[in-house]
Amino acid sequence: MANKLYFYFIRFKKSSLPEILNRTREFLFLKTLKIAPVFFLRNLKAPEVTPEALKQIKLPPIFGEIDDKTINSILAGHCFCLNHDHSPIKSFEKKWKKTFFTEISIKSDVPDIRAVWEPARLQHLLIVLHKISEAWDNVELKDFVRSNILEWIKHNKFLHGPHYISVMECGHRIPVFLFALRVLDNLKENERRLILQTVFEHAWI
Repeated sequence: MANKLYFYFIRFKKSSLPEILNRTREFLFLKTLKIAPVFFLRNLKAPEVTPEALKQIKLPPIFGEIDDKTINSILAGHCFCLNHDHSPIKSFEKKWKKTFFTEISIKSDVPDIRAVWEPARLQHLLIVLHKISEAWDNVELKDFVRSNILEWIKHNKFLHGPHYISVMECGHRIPVFLFALRVLDNLKENERRLILQTVFEHAWI
């Protein structure tokens, strides 16, 4: 505790006035966001967008061959987590999923936070979406992506849990959501709105 206080004392002593003011504003913003998020999020509502308009979204093309072995592995539950064991990652997510993102403790005895973030980038779903774009009639793949995206949103409430700590990580998910909105023709209207709302929330961060 003494070392931590000393660190903050030195940091404060060496900080310029503009930096102190900026950090104070940031601190007050985050505290207010936690206590009364309605002040910031009341106008954060995605507009109504028709399925036809969503199909006009211009996204960068994805190149590369994807073999059936990779797809089958993903369908069987494989996702990318930097070669770490997935079990402690899931435990970490479960422990902190209801905690406001600024109050999550990242210590040396927990999984590498980069390994926690990696599967939540949903890149494995992007691979399947690319496969769908080559085989439009594959209902199994469409159902897999749809259920996994909706499940992720359900279990990762906005601004809570470890996956909202990093702005960059939120940015990695946005293209996946947009590809899903464009490619999946098995989404119900409320599901489409939910994914679109998630895009707006991620972009707001």
